[in-house]
Amino acid sequence: MPSPRVAAILELVADMRDEERAELLTELDRCAPEEWTSAWNDELVTRMEQIEHGKVRLLTREEFFAGGEPPR
Repeated sequence: MPSPRVAAILELVADMRDEERAELLTELDRCAPEEWTSAWNDELVTRMEQIEHGKVRLLTREEFFAGGEPPR
C-alpha cells in the first residue's frame, strides 16, 4: 500500500492526459540517481545477451497470459 503522499500523487496522475503522464515520466527519469540508470542499463545489456545467446526465450502474448511454461 502506498504512503499517503504517494497515494495523493497517484490520484493526481490518474486524472492526467497521456501527454502529461509522458512528461512526468521524462522528468522522473531525469532526476533518477545516476547509479540507478547505470544499473538498469547493465541489466538491459545482460538480458539482451541472454536472448541473443539462447539462454532465455521470449514468450508470445498467448504464452504469457496463459501463465504456463513455454514450449522448449
